[in-house]
Amino acid sequence: MNDKNRHALGRGLDALINPASKINRDEQVEIINSNLQGDDGSSQEILAKIDIENIAPNPFQPRTEFEPNALEELKKSILQNGLIQPVTVRRVTENKYELISGERRLRAIKEIGYKQIPAYI
Repeated sequence: MNDKNRHALGRGLDALINPASKINRDEQVEIINSNLQGDDGSSQEILAKIDIENIAPNPFQPRTEFEPNALEELKKSILQNGLIQPVTVRRVTENKYELISGERRLRAIKEIGYKQIPAYI
């Protein structure tokens, strides 16, 4: 692999997300783990429980249809095992977030009736 291609790889989500969306650590969310490290060694990613009513869907969601049977299976799995992979969100305003990944998980959590979801911010 030549050096030209190396600069395009491994930049992570920070390359796609506006740096102005950095988290205020005094924010009113339940922090689960804030010692996570990004690819560059920084501790910018936070795992927190967020009220689902504060998460807006991603307007660029590539999926337009969600298979009802697959969603039912996901709900059963969450009820039996918990949510194994948190969703990923970005902060839009003080207490509002936009979903980056995990649309099916968020829909399943809403249908189950949970009020909060674990999320990487």
